[in-house]
Amino acid sequence: MFRNYLLVAVRSIYRNKLFTFINVIGLSIGITAALVIYLLVHHDYSFDNFHRDSDRIYRVVSQFEFSGERSYNPGVTVPLSRVVKEQVPGIEYTAPFFTLDSDTKISLDADKPIVHRNQANTIYVSPDYFRVFDYEWIAGNPSQALNNPYQAVLSETKASLYFPGKTPAQLVGERITINDSIHCSVSGVVRPLKGNTDLSFQVFISWATWKIPAHLENWQSTNSASQLLVKLHQGQNIPSLEKQLKQLFINNAPPDPNNKLTIAPFLLQPLKDLHFDERFGTYFDNRIASRTTLNGLLIVAGFILLLGCINFINLSTAQSAQRAKEIAVRKTMGSSKGQLIVQFLTETGILTLIAALLSVLMTPFVLKLLQDFVPAEISFQPLKQEYVLLFLVGIVCLVTLLAGFYPAWVLSAYKPVQAMKSKLNLPANASSGLSLRRILTVSQFTVAQFFILAVIMVSMQLRYTLSKDPGFKQDGIIYFQTNFNDTTKWKRTLLAQEIRAIPGVTLVSLSNNPVAANGTWSSIIAYKDGGKKTETNVQLKMVDTNYLKLYELKLLAGKNISVSDSIKEFIINETYAKLLGFSNPAEALGKELEWDGTRNVPITGVVADFHQQSLHNPIKPLAIANNPDNQRTINVALTNGSSWQPAIEKIRSAFKHLYPDDDFDYSFQDETIRKYYNNEIKTAFLVKCASVLTIIISCLGLLGLAIYSTIRRTKEIGIRKVLGASVPQIVQLMSKESMVLVAIAFIIAAPLAYFFIYAWLENFAYRVSLNWWMFALTFLLQALIAFITVGSQALRTAFINPATTLKTE
Repeated sequence: MFRNYLLVAVRSIYRNKLFTFINVIGLSIGITAALVIYLLVHHDYSFDNFHRDSDRIYRVVSQFEFSGERSYNPGVTVPLSRVVKEQVPGIEYTAPFFTLDSDTKISLDADKPIVHRNQANTIYVSPDYFRVFDYEWIAGNPSQALNNPYQAVLSETKASLYFPGKTPAQLVGERITINDSIHCSVSGVVRPLKGNTDLSFQVFISWATWKIPAHLENWQSTNSASQLLVKLHQGQNIPSLEKQLKQLFINNAPPDPNNKLTIAPFLLQPLKDLHFDERFGTYFDNRIASRTTLNGLLIVAGFILLLGCINFINLSTAQSAQRAKEIAVRKTMGSSKGQLIVQFLTETGILTLIAALLSVLMTPFVLKLLQDFVPAEISFQPLKQEYVLLFLVGIVCLVTLLAGFYPAWVLSAYKPVQAMKSKLNLPANASSGLSLRRILTVSQFTVAQFFILAVIMVSMQLRYTLSKDPGFKQDGIIYFQTNFNDTTKWKRTLLAQEIRAIPGVTLVSLSNNPVAANGTWSSIIAYKDGGKKTETNVQLKMVDTNYLKLYELKLLAGKNISVSDSIKEFIINETYAKLLGFSNPAEALGKELEWDGTRNVPITGVVADFHQQSLHNPIKPLAIANNPDNQRTINVALTNGSSWQPAIEKIRSAFKHLYPDDDFDYSFQDETIRKYYNNEIKTAFLVKCASVLTIIISCLGLLGLAIYSTIRRTKEIGIRKVLGASVPQIVQLMSKESMVLVAIAFIIAAPLAYFFIYAWLENFAYRVSLNWWMFALTFLLQALIAFITVGSQALRTAFINPATTLKTE
């Protein structure tokens, strides 16, 4: 029986080559999009879900609040880790750790030491870390490996790098030195965690080795590098534990009534959220994924796949008249309705399988095309990835049912007598099918217009953010950091002097950070106006006298910063001046700000507002001062109109002369700003891809319907031409219905697009406005595409000689 179903299905598919091609292409596009998105979503959602008892593992994080503004920190106070297990019931293990800088240097104790620089993923960690997570030990004793000072456990990857040719067992007792001062012996080797994880640590130094700085022993001092993981006992109430953590902090650090900065309750962040919560981040610049984006991609994949199914349903029901006789003969010969449904589902299944195989061939090329937008770890090896094979099987079954069941049900319901009499006309009861096709076509147009409008808005916002004047010069400026651990000022000063003498360099300035950077430094500064005291969380920039000139910051009142060895004056921005109540910038000059709670510092200038961060964030109050102790960033303005590479190479040589052990890592200021909008650039690209795919699929379906419609109406067109109808009139007649469907789709798509796009624009403090012409342009583009698709077929039929089409009548 199945062999008969298969043979009939293959013959039917072969007889209708054009419609088969349209269906296969539409379905393959949908399946390819769904497969690529599934690979991305599966990759991100697989992070850290493989640990034993992962639902009981949490990271303790902090959140701060000042004047209603909330900020977050992944770290906790160091003293918390010492007392939390004893004073907060319900915790089975605590695993405090401290992350080292990404430029950590590890050298081997030997006659000629081998130095490995930039060894990220190095941490101080307590022994309980290896009780919370199940690492596979291949050398050393897990119960003793990190109990004593100056012990270190290496991952198998780092062990092979540091000691090539030695077995893990031979490494126990070997010596390594971290940052030239921490001498450790290797006490164990572990295999890296299997599976996708943000816990990408590679070198584990015993917690007892860490000499905790005095300022971190304060309960009110929170450093993002000091982190705490806990494993809870079964059945713990998370809100109750967070209340206990808050009370524990209050007991050890009572709130100051004179300080508006408060620490809100500690939060317990589930391990599964580490990869997704951008408020707290992960480790060593690991990528943060967005659940909202991933869920949005799933919806997009569903839409694109649904469009392919809609095409199939439309074309299958449109062909119903051509298959009426076949159905009538089959029923007359004894075929049941169930057998006919199986027959048509078999045809759909074959087409879907062909489309799935085609998508398997297309997916590697799509992943290569999107290599800048998907994680490099994502691979496509369907024969080795069981979850991919299961997904493909599921997709084939789902699409077969979605796309094939309704046409199979409609076609199998025809009565033999009516079907035989109807010849090539639709059966009398097919009006519902026509209505359904209109509904499905409108659905396609709605999705397509939604994405067209999204492309217009996302592109305009991206263009706006990249072209908006940030309030400072950004072209031709590079910046780089000097060694944070080097406290000598003379090296930085000497390096700046040597760079100034390099041809191609216009200006050099020292500061704590560039004019726009991801990291910020802020402090609470008070201003007294009579009896009224205003406390504000103010961002700080410590700069020299060339900073304003180099970045072309505009002084609205007062004078430039003066040469100084400490903070003796402030230049503030417009936002801060207005917040203090000065409508005219000049009014702020001479007023004093309370700095560090101990002394008053005068305001000597007001600078025009500029964007210190991306346009997602509003401009915040800013104070600029001169303090050489905090100026480790060197900003260099290069001469316009000349090649910058020779000057940069000479800057590199000057840097290496004074800092021979450090890497020269520079950035262009304009590239840094562009990186702020990487997510928007990726979103714009993906939305454009989705828009193109939906338009292609919609056009394929519309093309198939137009071909079928013109075939059925060929004689009608011939008669109309004989009676005097012109070619434009015939094209207009054939295109009229599609234009009506486009208009209905627009009425549905416009409010939906407005709602979602408005919500997306809310992420930007500075954004473009939604205008009527954007909606009008969307409608006109979709109408033009539909008209060209339908009109081309109508035009082709209109030019056929009526004698040819009517000769059999």
